[in-house]
Amino acid sequence: MILFLKGIAIGLAIAAPVGPVAVLCIRRTLAHGIAQGVASGMGAVTADVFFGSAASFGVAAVSGLVLTYENWLRSAGGLFMLVLGVRTYFQQSKPSEAQGTSPILRAYGTAFFLTITNPITIFAFTAIFAGFGVVSDNMSVDDTLSLLGGVAVGCIMWWCGLTLITNRFRARFSNDSHVWLHHLSGGLLVLFGIASIGSLLFNPPHMP
Repeated sequence: MILFLKGIAIGLAIAAPVGPVAVLCIRRTLAHGIAQGVASGMGAVTADVFFGSAASFGVAAVSGLVLTYENWLRSAGGLFMLVLGVRTYFQQSKPSEAQGTSPILRAYGTAFFLTITNPITIFAFTAIFAGFGVVSDNMSVDDTLSLLGGVAVGCIMWWCGLTLITNRFRARFSNDSHVWLHHLSGGLLVLFGIASIGSLLFNPPHMP
């Protein structure tokens, strides 16, 4: 139970920092509704649990692969953010209320891709695990699963909470407000993309 509670705290700490997925989650909730906001959050949760599993189980192959292709992953994520940001910026009106499987899966997939192409996450998990004192060679599989279960719950709590709070303001948005929402969120995504790609100037991609 203690490991599970620590996992919840770790999940909240990993999910809480504002980033491109948070921008997507808020925009999609305001523009499309709560379902797409939650789907975006769940995409991030899936990627976070994957990185958390690699860090807690000490999967050297996964960690090594992420480190080997770190800059290429960041390049892909940065370019994706730029394209997504530009498309979002030039969206001019409130989108259709029609919902279906495809938009939900697309919301999930884009959030997952943005998170999984951010190799810093695996370093964050390693550092936070060490800070919480949960990195140990003596941890059993059950202990590790309890920890990861807590991480998943913590991440889900954050994204569902963010979506529910954002959804309370949705009814106040007019068509003009949605245009400004697209401009603001699109601009932020472009800035995130530029920052991600710009950081590669100090450590350019190289073939392994």
